[in-house]
Amino acid sequence: MDVSEVEIESGIIAFIEEEAVPADAKVLRQTWKKANKDGSPDRRFANNYQIPVVEYGRLTVTSSGDLNEEYMLSSFAAVTQFTSLWKSFKRAIAGATA
Repeated sequence: MDVSEVEIESGIIAFIEEEAVPADAKVLRQTWKKANKDGSPDRRFANNYQIPVVEYGRLTVTSSGDLNEEYMLSSFAAVTQFTSLWKSFKRAIAGATA
């Protein structure tokens, strides 16, 4: 596979994190472990507690061949920076071979 065939795209994911929040992740809001459809706490559960909704970055790597990978990373900013650098790299190698 030629590196020029590899496409990288970025996106954003709001993820309900039930484990430790990574230091470089951004907490968007809080939700309840057991929530009603309207987002309010489900009062049937006495030990209900709030958990964070975290902004993660989605990195999608594809090619015209069999490559189709998707990763979730803790820093959306890092994902967008990497995607931008990848696109610059591809432009640079395309210019070098032209």
